[in-house]
Amino acid sequence: MKPALAMMAVAALVAGCTSAARQPEAAAPTPAATPAPAPAGTDPRIATALKALGYTYDVTEDKDYKLVFEIGDDKRTQLVVINSNTEFYDKLEIREVWSPALLVEDPLDAALAMRLLRANDKYKLGAWRVWPADKSGDKPQVYVVFAAQIDANAPDSVLSATLDMVSHTADELEKEIVKSDER
Repeated sequence: MKPALAMMAVAALVAGCTSAARQPEAAAPTPAATPAPAPAGTDPRIATALKALGYTYDVTEDKDYKLVFEIGDDKRTQLVVINSNTEFYDKLEIREVWSPALLVEDPLDAALAMRLLRANDKYKLGAWRVWPADKSGDKPQVYVVFAAQIDANAPDSVLSATLDMVSHTADELEKEIVKSDER
């Protein structure tokens, strides 16, 4: 799904989140004798990686994987989505991992936009983006999301690090600006 289409469903995703992703305790979980198949229409590589990492997840209507992470000691939560679909650049297959931080009026405040553009320079992986929101209200709105692109065949450790970075980065901005936990 294209990012603009994906973000039109963010409100529904956030409203429907009930579980929290959990990292494995000291040791990795023991694989089941017969692993459950990935949900139909999803990329089974993600399900395999998430199971190996000990994460719990839900699957969206768009067949993407959504996880909710507990962040910090104050038990904040942050939604992260792993796109099942991939895109190609030459021979590189790329998958996107993203997390919404804010829902704000469109156009985005110029000072916030400059801040996010400047912040993008410090990230080794991922960047801030603005995606259109569903136009159901009087004033147009946009989502501010943090998104990272990784190799679709990246090792589990890379996926785990990406999930951690994306969730924490989006949550930090949400915590600072919204001052509440919107998920």
